[in-house]
Amino acid sequence: MDKLQPLIRNRFWILGALTLPLAMYGFFSANGALKAATEQRVSTLKGLTIPTGTNDPNEDYKEKLATINAEYEQNVESSIVEIWNKQKERMTWPSVVANDVPPIFMDPEGFDLDVTDTYKRHYSQLMLKLQERVEPVMPIDRNAAGGAAIGVPFSGRGAMPQEADVPWQQKVILAAQLPIAQFDRLAATSEQVWNAQIDIWLLELLFDAVRKMNEDKDSVTEAVLRRIDVLILFGGSGEPRPTGAPAAAGGYGGYDSGYGGGYDSGYPGPGGGGGGGYGSDRGGSGASMSVNVAFDPAQEFGSSADASASASTASMGYSAGGYDDEYGSGYGGGYGGMASGGKQLRYIADSEEKRVLERGFYMSVIIMQSKIPDFIVELANSEWPIRVTRFHVGKNPYFSEAGAGAQMYGSPMGMMGGYGGEGDYDGDESYGGGYAGSYGGSYGGGFGSLGAGGQGAGIPGVGNLSSNLPAYATAAMNHPDLVQLDLCGVITMFKQPQEIIDALTVADGEAVVDDTTISTDGTEMEVMESETLAPEATEDDSLEIPATESADPVEIPATESAVEEETVEAEAVPADGTTETSEETSGGDIPAPEEP
Repeated sequence: MDKLQPLIRNRFWILGALTLPLAMYGFFSANGALKAATEQRVSTLKGLTIPTGTNDPNEDYKEKLATINAEYEQNVESSIVEIWNKQKERMTWPSVVANDVPPIFMDPEGFDLDVTDTYKRHYSQLMLKLQERVEPVMPIDRNAAGGAAIGVPFSGRGAMPQEADVPWQQKVILAAQLPIAQFDRLAATSEQVWNAQIDIWLLELLFDAVRKMNEDKDSVTEAVLRRIDVLILFGGSGEPRPTGAPAAAGGYGGYDSGYGGGYDSGYPGPGGGGGGGYGSDRGGSGASMSVNVAFDPAQEFGSSADASASASTASMGYSAGGYDDEYGSGYGGGYGGMASGGKQLRYIADSEEKRVLERGFYMSVIIMQSKIPDFIVELANSEWPIRVTRFHVGKNPYFSEAGAGAQMYGSPMGMMGGYGGEGDYDGDESYGGGYAGSYGGSYGGGFGSLGAGGQGAGIPGVGNLSSNLPAYATAAMNHPDLVQLDLCGVITMFKQPQEIIDALTVADGEAVVDDTTISTDGTEMEVMESETLAPEATEDDSLEIPATESADPVEIPATESAVEEETVEAEAVPADGTTETSEETSGGDIPAPEEP
């Protein structure tokens, strides 16, 4: 036992000496295995990652992603074609030219000369038909008894002014000068015909919004929107011009130089005297107005001057000054200092790459204050995209008109500085002092013949219906809830996606069929292949003019009747407005019509 005492006393050191090597062996053995497993796992994970310095994705991922993207792209392209087909429902043409519309949208060489000439001669009738959509208040028929001279109220014995006999309820005072297309005197070009018809489609959208606002009203005394003072279509560079910036050549000039004396002096208020541009129609007591409601749309859309265009535009049928390119020498010497003879941009920031066309519009209306949001929503809900970018609200400048002892039948429009004096128009046709009404009598003393300084392409009876109005129409402007609303915005049109249609046709291995087009009377028409169907060839039978009836107020030459009869006969349009197509008994395929 005594011999074991040293071992017992030093047992800790003895056991420590024995266990330490064992512990070290166990630690390094386990650590080595763990390290080997870690290295193996890291190596495995590194093998799954993309090598550094390369952007090549995993092949399987790339193939599946390409499939998904192709499906998305096809869905987008199909949606574009669907939008185009929906847009075509409103792209109606008068029946006299419907069969000759080229299949390519806005084809600059698509129309034959005889077709453009036919359209030009019928254009005044199209504009008269267009303004019916807004249900305008027509001037008094001052020659109902056959005694009054044109332009001289109550001059004849027994003359008894009567309201115009029109087939619609008169709800809106259409005092605005409508945008009138300008054609070459000898022969209109295809581009001019396209531009004229497109503007008609755009104005139809605006007028339909006004009509819906008043659809449950019976007259102007009950209407929500009672007057349209300004209605303009324009283009721009797309680069907004800051407020207060000077008017560049081709700009709008803040309305100070455009519209005659500008809205500062030319749009002062109700009455009938003085002022320039549109001012004479709203002259008088407006000098007391402290707020200028009107604004320059160039602040939103940029200058309308086409910097890349040549100053010489004679070959395109354009005149000098203001909105000459499209609307003659009009709008009070220009929309604010536009370059004389300079070509104006028709669309906003247009380019070959854009799939849409955007055309600006500016309106000044008299409307019930509580219905302003409804009107803006109605515009936004149009069948074609419309967005309102800016609007100003101010006092009704006509509120004191009835109290100021306005004339019973309104005041003549005689001294309208923006439209020039009487008898100066030197265009293809002269309309003389005053003009014959399209629905009976004559509206004298007002429009006269558009002056050389005015809108050179004016059409009698189209717009400017603000004088010689019935007494109730004048009194209707004195409602306390009426305000002046000036607004501008953009109307969007989609270009024809012909490349997409062709691509989808090749991809599917068969012709892509457009949606069913709708005629103006609401009946469905047979579906035809998109490659041969003229996209805008839907016939508008409501605008057809009988061949045996003279065009009122502008007399159509005698040679027109024969041309029109021949054209209408060639169309073979059934009475119900549908287009008949025959099916082959063997296969039942719809035959493609011959291209015009």
